[in-house]
Amino acid sequence: TRLRTSLKHTQNLGYGLSASTNFNYVSDHTYFRDLSNAVSSTSLTNLVREGVVSYGGSWWNAAARMQSYQTLQDPAAPVLEPYRRLPQITVGALRPLAGANVAFTGEFVNFSHPTAVNGRRLVMYPSISYPLITTPSFYVTPKFGVHHTYYALGDNNLAALPDATRTLPIVSLDSGMVLERDWNVGKRNYVQTLEPRAYFLYIPYRNQNLLPNFDTAQADFNFAQMFTENRFFGSDRIGDAKHVTLSLTSRLLEANSG
Repeated sequence: TRLRTSLKHTQNLGYGLSASTNFNYVSDHTYFRDLSNAVSSTSLTNLVREGVVSYGGSWWNAAARMQSYQTLQDPAAPVLEPYRRLPQITVGALRPLAGANVAFTGEFVNFSHPTAVNGRRLVMYPSISYPLITTPSFYVTPKFGVHHTYYALGDNNLAALPDATRTLPIVSLDSGMVLERDWNVGKRNYVQTLEPRAYFLYIPYRNQNLLPNFDTAQADFNFAQMFTENRFFGSDRIGDAKHVTLSLTSRLLEANSG
């Protein structure tokens, strides 16, 4: 007898509140390898189990999540179980103030693991950006923020890592231009754009070897990633940067349909 259970549900509770659940279970480690004929299923390793309650207001939002996984093991290639988030609480806010945009991102997570070091992580990232020019064709937006992280470590701390903090300033300047022209090709009318963009980013170097890594990995390099502040996903590592990214984009938009 073999069993698979999956439950997904989203509920609108009103007044900006919502809740969701995503629960998955299989009876044994080889369930998908034996019973599925799709590679996307046979390669499944971690089945998520989580419940989320969230709130979205006019200028701020918050969410509370309980998350764990069922990890399917292959004896020939064992994998490390991911951390459980019990709980994860996130807060985000964005509000205009005297022509500037004031933003705040916060997170508290209690990371639990049966064998790896356990710990709690608190992240606070206030920032302010000020659009100097915001015309339909040209923009210049400087931004300054301070990323602060605090770690309190618990069980399985075999390396005796101390509780730690990390505070880093993040400075960026995003600028670009959007030029348009009408272009007739054969019997079709297009709008062609020419969009140069320059993005400057500065983050000083900090040695982070003694900080734990609960949920962070280096992001894949792609067009969108070139214009983000951190080359890592997650908050355990903040990549140092002192560079300028230049790009040139052109689009062909059909005049009638867009």
